[in-house]
Amino acid sequence: MTQAVQANAAIRAAFLKVQADKSHAIHTIPIHDGDKLSQKEVDTLFADQTPFLLTNVSEATKVLLGKKIGGNTKGKADYLIVKPIVLADKRVKYHTIESANQLPVKASEANAMQGQEMNIKPQEVNALPLSNEVVLNAFASTSVRVWETVADDTELPAGEPLPWSHTYSYAFSPSASPGDNWTPPTDGTLYGDVTYEFQILINQSQESSFQYIVGTVTGVWNADMLNNTDKEKGWGTAYYDTILNQPEGFFDYSSSPENTNNSSEVSTSVGLEVGYQSASFNYSKSTTETLTDWAVVQNSANNWTYYMATPYDGRTTSYPKDASHGSEGKLYDWPDLTTATNEWQTISTWKNNTLVIGTVDIDATFHVKANYMRSNSLEYAWWWACGHSWSPSFQINLTNDSVS
Repeated sequence: MTQAVQANAAIRAAFLKVQADKSHAIHTIPIHDGDKLSQKEVDTLFADQTPFLLTNVSEATKVLLGKKIGGNTKGKADYLIVKPIVLADKRVKYHTIESANQLPVKASEANAMQGQEMNIKPQEVNALPLSNEVVLNAFASTSVRVWETVADDTELPAGEPLPWSHTYSYAFSPSASPGDNWTPPTDGTLYGDVTYEFQILINQSQESSFQYIVGTVTGVWNADMLNNTDKEKGWGTAYYDTILNQPEGFFDYSSSPENTNNSSEVSTSVGLEVGYQSASFNYSKSTTETLTDWAVVQNSANNWTYYMATPYDGRTTSYPKDASHGSEGKLYDWPDLTTATNEWQTISTWKNNTLVIGTVDIDATFHVKANYMRSNSLEYAWWWACGHSWSPSFQINLTNDSVS
């Protein structure tokens, strides 16, 4: 059985389980082959504004979908979920979910044992099979994911495009070279969802016409630790980078969290006044994060690193001497954000100086580093690090052609 067939079988099994759960109002989910769809077939999928699933999705099909929903990702996909979200004023915005079927990029990093650098051997894996939780989040009649409605979209004037949000489901299994004839386990998996939301705001006042793009990245990352004792810990999340690159033809207008320098409590926000005809409206959204025993640093306008701050700096590239008790050789506790679930949000806002019709490309990067530690006495302790990167690319509609 091919990998694609196995993935599709897992998707169908998950749908059957979700549909059998009477506590959720679930549509009968149609599943279509997304390899070669015509414009007419795509129009039919959107006719009744109910969710649907495409498998074996070609980039050509994604482009046709993008004309309806506000944008599309590049490349093929094993599956793509399309969920219409009907607002109070009957307008419709869309949330899509895609498998991260591309292999992770090998990280050019090193791990260390007692300060001696070694070569890592990352184990490349595809995304985890579609889970029941992902299906529920995508298709439940009441939105499960709070970031789908972080802003009151009904306040957007009729001429403004509605936001498009897209979730990638990522996963990888760390591995490393042996230390003292012992190798960290390779059956652990770090996984999570990274959601990219793009809001186009069109300023068409009497004085000027231009566009804003507000790009919001929200993530939930999980480390199901195989071991968490004072002698052995891992694999846990040490740090992650999130980058959203400035699109061509636009300049950086604002970014948030702003000017962070090893901050443990951060606020993410955006506020814009957008003119149209003879009036204007204010667009804003915000959230506050408390990073217990973690911190965040803004590396550049649209590049942030979130990292473990205690008991050692998760960004380290050599053995962390602060990781264990000097008198007993026991490992210090790791923060909950390292051992379990970690959430974050960043906002990048760009502006141009003239109204542009068509599409624009936006590239992103998400990189995560995992750590494993083992100590068997006062004299010997080992530390391993393994990382993976993903680089999704988006094509965004700049006008209101996608407004339903």
